Amino acid sequence: MADTKTRTLAAIVREHLSEVRGSLILSAFCMAGFTLTELIAPGP
Repeated sequence: MADTKTRTLAAIVREHLSEVRGSLILSAFCMAGFTLTELIAPGP
């Protein structure tokens, strides 16, 4: 048990976010584009 590597939750989250950074940036860009499109669209 003493040889096992313990990782904190913050380290696990940081590692995962670094792996999916490109997808997060793309999804944020798409969400911003969708929001702007909805704001610009004429009302009913």
